[in-house]
Parts: sequence; structure tokens; C-alpha cells
Amino acid sequence: MSGGGGKLLSSNLKGFTLAEVLITLGIIGVVAALTMPSLIGNYKKQQSVEQVKKAYSVLAQAFNHAVAEYGDSSEWDTVTPSNLYSYFDTYWKPYIQAPNRCYTYKECGYNVLTPFFRSNKTKDGYNISPNAGGKDSRVMFYLNDGTFVMIIVGSGYSADDRRILVDLNGPKLPNRFGNDVFFFLRVNGKGIVPYGYDQTEAAINADCSLRGNGYMCAAKLMQSGWKMENDYPF
Repeated sequence: MSGGGGKLLSSNLKGFTLAEVLITLGIIGVVAALTMPSLIGNYKKQQSVEQVKKAYSVLAQAFNHAVAEYGDSSEWDTVTPSNLYSYFDTYWKPYIQAPNRCYTYKECGYNVLTPFFRSNKTKDGYNISPNAGGKDSRVMFYLNDGTFVMIIVGSGYSADDRRILVDLNGPKLPNRFGNDVFFFLRVNGKGIVPYGYDQTEAAINADCSLRGNGYMCAAKLMQSGWKMENDYPF
């Protein structure tokens, strides 16, 4: 009986023609071609989320360390052009592991002064320069993992602009808010928070969309438990 079963199995295996094998492999190839872009996209999304979450943690911890040593940030987080760099060297640099400072957009690796785009793909006006309106208003550096950070202390938008811009891959594209560029905010009594943290869910969703600026996308990620939902403009 056992011998006959072996012959039957062998006969069935020999029943597959070359054409049938090629058709099966073709089907597998088509399925792989259809699913791979989705898998790669999901991987890139998760990678971006983890990196922006890490950058947020580094900045928040540094700020909290400064608060623990120097007291409430309202006592020291008021910056003027004359004390911008001493402010950074005192309250930030000691608590961030080996920040790599740069002083101009070219030195920071960017080809243009205003390299950023909004979620709706329009050009954004935020520039990479230590000066805005003739006043020192930026401190720029790279974290060890290649994340570009720009602490903003004044801009054309506000004389006391407390935003922190994070670009996950520096000058590499797409340089778009919500994809690889995110805004955080220094808030007295709260520390570092995502820009838009105090806005309604509807306002955050409207900004972090394909029709919005994308400034509040870090707030949307945190609101969603640090994940990109289906409506996220990646």
C-alpha cells in the first residue's frame, strides 16, 4: 500500500506542466508588485513617526532638564538678538547629546534659503537663516541621527516666535510639513509641545490635510497615538 501511495504522489507532482508553473509564478509576481508599494509606504510612515517621536522626546527632555536646573522657563526663556547663542549654550546644549551646529542654510546642507513646502505643496516662507529682519533669530543644529533642528526665537510671523522646526532628513526631499518637517512649540509651564496642541480636533485635522499648511501634523500624530491614520497627508 505504501509503495502505491508513493507512486501516486510522484505522478501528481509530475502532472504540473511548465506553463502551469510559469502562470503560478506570474500570479505571485503580480501580487507582490501590488502589495510591495503599500508595504514600503507603511514602513516609511512608521519610520517617520518613530523619528519625529524621538526628536520630540530629545527636545522635551532637554527643556525639562533646563527647567529642573534653572527654574520655571518664564524666568529664562525670553530671548533677544544679543543673547541668542548664550541662551542656547546655557539652556539647551548641555542637555542635547553632541548637537552639530551650523550657521547658514548652505552650511546646514540646504540649497535654498526657504526650502520648505506646506502639506498642500505650496511654498512656505520659513527660512533657514540666523537672521530675520536683521536680527539673530535662529539656532540651527543636527542631532546625532541626522535630524535637523531649528529653534526659532523671532520671525516675520512674531517678534517672539517660540516654534521649533524639525526636519527628519535635513535637505533631502520632500521637505514638506507633515511628511518630514514638523513644528513644535516652547510653552512656559508645559515644556515642549506639538504646535497646535491647544487647538480643537477639527482645527488640527483641517491644518494637517492635503489642503492645509501641515503645521499641526505633530499634534495630529500625538492625538492619534503616534500613528498615521488613513486621512493623514503623507
